[in-house]
Amino acid sequence: MKAIHLVGDLDRCNCTDSFLRSCDVLEHLLATECSAVGLSVVASTFHQSGTDAAPDGVTGAVLLEGSHVCVCTWAELRAVTLDVYVSSPEKDNSAVARDLFRRLVALFAPESAEASVLHRGGKGEGSAIGAGD
Repeated sequence: MKAIHLVGDLDRCNCTDSFLRSCDVLEHLLATECSAVGLSVVASTFHQSGTDAAPDGVTGAVLLEGSHVCVCTWAELRAVTLDVYVSSPEKDNSAVARDLFRRLVALFAPESAEASVLHRGGKGEGSAIGAGD
């Protein structure tokens, strides 16, 4: 299995307010961007925090074939945490994952962003997790 896991902390996002407050808008946005880079959406679930009258954030996950995209927003802080995990038993989809991550970051338009990359699925790499760990 070849996989890449990209995570980002986006601060002071200059996107439209609905990207940070609306489950429907954010779910559509993520599904559209996943499809645009060639990933197949299997299911999704989104939850709005706050109230219908005063939504203050969204937590959501889009499940892909063997992969996922997750997002949490804090509208009052204009902050987003983003998680893109793409795996495949046959091919390296790192370029697709990076493209999706870049597209989503651009849509949130943060003034500041930090990202980390974790390559997953390599056999014999890293340390084993044992019963005492």
